[in-house]
Amino acid sequence: MLEALVDAVTRAGHSPVILGSRVVVVPAWGRVVGLFPDGRQNALWVNEPLFGADDSSWINYGGDRVWISPELDTNVADVGGGRLDVVVRKSVDPGSFQLTQADAGICEIVSRDSVSFRRADSAVDLIRRRVVEVLSDAPHTASPHTASPHGVSPWAGVTSAGYRSTTTLTAEGSVPEKVRPAVWSILQVKPGSEITVPTLSHTPRTLAFIGAPRFDVAPRGSGGLLTCAVDASSSWKIGLHASDSLGLAMAEHDSPAGRVLVVRTSAVTPAERCSDVPGTLASDDPRAAGYVQQLYVDDGALGGFGELEHHSPYLSSDNGYRVTDVCETFAYCGPADAVAAVRERWLASARSRA
Repeated sequence: MLEALVDAVTRAGHSPVILGSRVVVVPAWGRVVGLFPDGRQNALWVNEPLFGADDSSWINYGGDRVWISPELDTNVADVGGGRLDVVVRKSVDPGSFQLTQADAGICEIVSRDSVSFRRADSAVDLIRRRVVEVLSDAPHTASPHTASPHGVSPWAGVTSAGYRSTTTLTAEGSVPEKVRPAVWSILQVKPGSEITVPTLSHTPRTLAFIGAPRFDVAPRGSGGLLTCAVDASSSWKIGLHASDSLGLAMAEHDSPAGRVLVVRTSAVTPAERCSDVPGTLASDDPRAAGYVQQLYVDDGALGGFGELEHHSPYLSSDNGYRVTDVCETFAYCGPADAVAAVRERWLASARSRA
């Protein structure tokens, strides 16, 4: 229940913002932690047992967050002995977000942080300005006049909710030539989810970042359909190249109220404007560039969740050291057949725009 989530956040000592009775934002964490398509089921994965934990080290609260990429700089550190390890700095998460505006359907949170970039051995002062706005109409559900030949809408019984996240990243002061900050948007979905990502080809260009990715690609029209399970059997991460991305990722899971579909859609960053590179490859390896859409599955060590990720263009003189990432997130809940019809409409729409 939405009320239970709000109570848990409040008991942890934070003040949540409720938007449109279906979306919950925690400004101090810089995250959207609740999306309730039916008012009862949270479509997002959250790590509620850790809401009130000691934050002297990094805590993954779950939900929808925005980090700074490339992670090879911002989330990888030299831990001694020539070894590199993942170290999430507070300047990246949770940042220093503060609430600057809140109305019934929209809020703004802003973070100003000095972020270290390991390979350049320098720090850059960055501002993340994030606006979260409730969307009143979720796409691809039936109009009141839509019906099947039998007189019943194929989308009958589906409830929905959605929001738009607009994150603007700017630099205060100079940015060293080899430093390329960008917005890294991450949406966490529940264990047991089935992830679906449409691709532009039957054999999409992918790259393993972590572990041994377990996924399938099936032909679908002129392109393909990449699918995987959030099964917590192992941790892995995969990147999908910009040349094959449609900017759409979906995840489905079953709940007591029916089938839940989570949809994340965004613009596709051109490959040459993507700064993220995997820690397993040398930074100058041409194979490491351009993987603007990514999927991560956790083995349970951090909660067993899945992640739908995408990256904005990096800051440069060409864009005045200012970039804006806009993405929309929707959740649907209802009978499995009806939710499947919504999913198919999203896929068809993505293909029609390609």
